[in-house]
Amino acid sequence: MRVPSLIHDCKPLSESMAMIEFLEATYPTPSVLPKALWDRAKIREIFEIVNANHNRPESRG
Repeated sequence: MRVPSLIHDCKPLSESMAMIEFLEATYPTPSVLPKALWDRAKIREIFEIVNANHNRPESRG
């Protein structure tokens, strides 16, 4: 199992953005993401940048 991970109904989910979107849809109050669509898109953009840099071979030490 990868870290971080979320288990829901015995089913694992392991990507951060997928977990955030799942939690947002399952438990909408309080909101995890901003309400404004542009702000949500910027959050996704930041996640993509972090994921791209984290998955580079030189970042794995």
